[in-house]
Amino acid sequence: MSAVEMSRTDAVAVVQRIMQAGYTSDDEIDGWLDRLDRAVLVSADAALRESLPG
Repeated sequence: MSAVEMSRTDAVAVVQRIMQAGYTSDDEIDGWLDRLDRAVLVSADAALRESLPG
């Protein structure tokens, strides 16, 4: 996995931490949300590329 990609398990853990307020600062949450956002975009881009013909 590249630095941008995130496993489903990691993504779920991040969302659970956010929902449970299990973070120490706004900067920490911003970092996790940025990482999650990039991972979702990378996954969506890969899915789109796979669906395009040849």
